[in-house]
Amino acid sequence: MPMIFVYGVPKETSEGLLLELMNDYKRIVSGISELHFEQDMVSVFFPTDLMLERPGSEVVIFVRSLYEKSERTKDVIQRIARELGFRTKEYFPNSLVECFIDTIGVDQVFRCWSSYDMDQRFRK
Repeated sequence: MPMIFVYGVPKETSEGLLLELMNDYKRIVSGISELHFEQDMVSVFFPTDLMLERPGSEVVIFVRSLYEKSERTKDVIQRIARELGFRTKEYFPNSLVECFIDTIGVDQVFRCWSSYDMDQRFRK
């Protein structure tokens, strides 16, 4: 499942705004049909930036743990980056916004583990 990390968000950003942005990210990713994700399958994190000299001047988004699949073409990956970037720019118009997407190839799949399937079984 994809994990989205957003660095450089100003410290004074309210929790309500972060929740709104998190929900926007989840809607964007789950709304791209080629990805086959539900909103609850997308994790979003806002790590604290310890560089206080430039708060909010640069917001960098990393999308990690996105498995390579035939329907996830370069155009689809670019669309994810563009939509997340544009949405972030709406929230932080005075910031430089960048979005990077890391994909996981077939040979890397066996190096990770998730309790997602197990957790879903217990929720029923």
